[in-house]
Amino acid sequence: MKRCCLFFFLMFFPICSVYSEVRTCASLKDYFGSIELQEGDLVVFDIDGTLLAVQEPAIDDALFKKHWETLTQLTEWTPVLKEVVGNLTVRCPMMLIELETPKVIADIQRQGISVVALTACQSFPYGDKETPRFRFEQLGDMGMHLSDPLHQEGMIEFDEQDRVMGYFPSYYHGVIVSNPWFFGPAGVNEKGPVLRSFIQRLPEPPKRVIFCDDVQRNLTSVEAALTEMGIAFEGCYYVGADGIERQSVSIERFKEVWSALIDKARALIATTPSLSDENMCMESNK
Repeated sequence: MKRCCLFFFLMFFPICSVYSEVRTCASLKDYFGSIELQEGDLVVFDIDGTLLAVQEPAIDDALFKKHWETLTQLTEWTPVLKEVVGNLTVRCPMMLIELETPKVIADIQRQGISVVALTACQSFPYGDKETPRFRFEQLGDMGMHLSDPLHQEGMIEFDEQDRVMGYFPSYYHGVIVSNPWFFGPAGVNEKGPVLRSFIQRLPEPPKRVIFCDDVQRNLTSVEAALTEMGIAFEGCYYVGADGIERQSVSIERFKEVWSALIDKARALIATTPSLSDENMCMESNK
């Protein structure tokens, strides 16, 4: 079964080709067992589709594509609604893609190597929990305890990047949230420039970054940013989530799950002034 992704609408976008420095792998354990970590390395993991997948089988790429016409009938999909619904999927119950991943992370850290996560979701809060803090706690609940090389209390905003829907890319105890704009102007807050903002705040830049992601264009973006900074890059194009077996889902269940996400998104948009199509238009004209 095809892997779950954070933003399902992106499957219709073109995919960049992978450079030769990037290796395809189906197992993080095998990948890190095959490379030699060195002093000065920084390991960066994508979250959705690399570390975690949504438990709910109705939130799946293959079903999304199969039932796209059904989704278009559930609501009028404005750009902001697409953004918010996509972001809410990461707050659904999650599962480890590989049961060994928490041990892989711990083994890397035991070698004195920092491990952080870089996720392409929005920074805006839902309820009383900011997204970076939520994702930090989510990973911790799944047994993945990240490094915190910035050693600062509270949230850190990367305010040299673009503000999207009222918020900047941000960082919390090892979790970098890139706060992209998938349905706004092209190229806003891509992973490469956001990772560069993180690295510029480190006491010392890494000598090499090992970056694992299930989306090829994110690997290309990070490689380009690191090349500009003179930092060595090693990429892992992760396809392990392709092997997740999903139970069948009825069309009724599919509509129920997505209708609930749409209702939550509409309620959040109605009570959060920055989450509006008007605000998106104003920010896109800056």
